Amino acid sequence: MRRDPNCLVLCCLCCLLCTPGCSRGPTPVSGATATAVPRPAARRDAAGELRESKSIASLTKLLRLNDDPAEGLVSIGSGMKFAGSTEGFITDVGAVESQGRSFLIALALAQVEVPADWASGAPKPQPVPVVFLFDEEGRLIQRFGSRMAQNLDLSQSLVVTSFGTKDSWFVWVTRFDTADQDLRFSDIYIVDVKVRKVLALHHQHQGSTHSNNAETARDGAYLRFLITSDALPGEIVSPGAMKTDGVARDGAVRPARLDWNPKKLAFYGPSKITVDGKLVYEVDVGKSDGFETTDLSNDK
Repeated sequence: MRRDPNCLVLCCLCCLLCTPGCSRGPTPVSGATATAVPRPAARRDAAGELRESKSIASLTKLLRLNDDPAEGLVSIGSGMKFAGSTEGFITDVGAVESQGRSFLIALALAQVEVPADWASGAPKPQPVPVVFLFDEEGRLIQRFGSRMAQNLDLSQSLVVTSFGTKDSWFVWVTRFDTADQDLRFSDIYIVDVKVRKVLALHHQHQGSTHSNNAETARDGAYLRFLITSDALPGEIVSPGAMKTDGVARDGAVRPARLDWNPKKLAFYGPSKITVDGKLVYEVDVGKSDGFETTDLSNDK
């Protein structure tokens, strides 16, 4: 049977225009229109909107463009109150430069899901802090917090700080040690395209301090622990009554202090300090990807 060449041309044209999945033509996307904004561009626009408005609606929009359900968000900000200047901190939404790249960081409070075995009639858990880290294109890099621990420890706090450095930002996650009310666990992450936990600490809560702006970090960024062996649990002790030195793991008396090396992107100092046998701080070396010990011997 002889085929009409005009019919072949018409059939091929119909294939290009109408056949779903045809490799020679565009594939329709369900719900898409000719004016739909590509997702990368939509994320960039949403990130700009979040920077300007600092609103839950803008944060929710950007998260959903990153396939995050953004469930339970209550308000912008961590809920933490600062007694003095907030220089060197992000308290709600902020654009920062870290490791030579631009990032957008948003802090919010999120309502946690009440578990099935929650005591009947007991007050619902308070909203907990969460931090969202985006790159300059609005892509979600990492989310910190807002996950209920199995032991229902909702005492986690999150701080975003530069420690006073010019070119590094950190997310500092702290939670209570449920076995000792005077101790805390801290994980400090450096803001980068690949987030690293630079420091994991078990430490005294009372008296801990750190650099947080250019003035306090003029000689270098640091974490410092002021301690007293005579304080009762929960007792407030004036800084003048506190000690600044303790016994290191190698037996030497050293400052209870960890300093930041900006060239190596690592903290350094004694891996453990005690005073009269009581723990001041201890670095979990195996979980700290940015720590160099100054201990003279690691086998003591």
